[in-house]
Amino acid sequence: MTREQYEINGGGFYGLMKSLNLDPQQFGDINTDWDQHDLQRLQMIKEDIETQLLLLFDILRTRLRADMDTQLVSHDGFPRSDIDVVSIRLVRIRIIRLRNDHRQVLRHLEQRMIQHFQRAAAQDNNVMIEEPYSGMEIDDVLAAESSTQTHRIPFANVLEVAENGPAYCAGLKEGDMLVLFDTIHSGNFNNLQELAAVVQRLLEKAIPVQVIGADSSRRSLTLCPCINWGGRGALGCKIVPI
Repeated sequence: MTREQYEINGGGFYGLMKSLNLDPQQFGDINTDWDQHDLQRLQMIKEDIETQLLLLFDILRTRLRADMDTQLVSHDGFPRSDIDVVSIRLVRIRIIRLRNDHRQVLRHLEQRMIQHFQRAAAQDNNVMIEEPYSGMEIDDVLAAESSTQTHRIPFANVLEVAENGPAYCAGLKEGDMLVLFDTIHSGNFNNLQELAAVVQRLLEKAIPVQVIGADSSRRSLTLCPCINWGGRGALGCKIVPI
């Protein structure tokens, strides 16, 4: 985006969206008064956040030729001239904010779900509403809900896929973005050590994986980590957080 385009369109993130011929209304502000929202409203907010994030990741990759890790300065410390540094920063900032909102809405959704199931149990069993489920029952219910959810937001990039390695054989490709790795997704991912622990626990076993490809297509794969495939690591690829 040129400085003239930036100024004509009012500057900032919404000015960028106009310069890309996108409707800024697609990127409405998120109402973060979480305690004021019921379960249905929280679900709608979650879907809105995910829709915005998917579109922003696509803009970053296809329109701005970058990702969350692309270096914005040259080796001599100056802003790169071959990419739109200002636009990339604006999109990244928006993505970071939305990802933080996504984590919060997932946490509050879980709380509302627990309350919902407790009320349902109280009505079904004609008991006081304050009487809780056991911890195991709640975990089972939430796990069942999570298992049917389509995870949409990427949390890590796949790089350097070694030929004939486990990742290669599973169908992972350079540039794929992880949205689900066993039970890890954007809402509960914290660091790569968590992925490493899953890999060690499930060596020679099937790990369900969902990715978004470089062409924005979604794929579900089965990855079997192995340490005896003839190369480095148990996956044969590099994974970096987004």
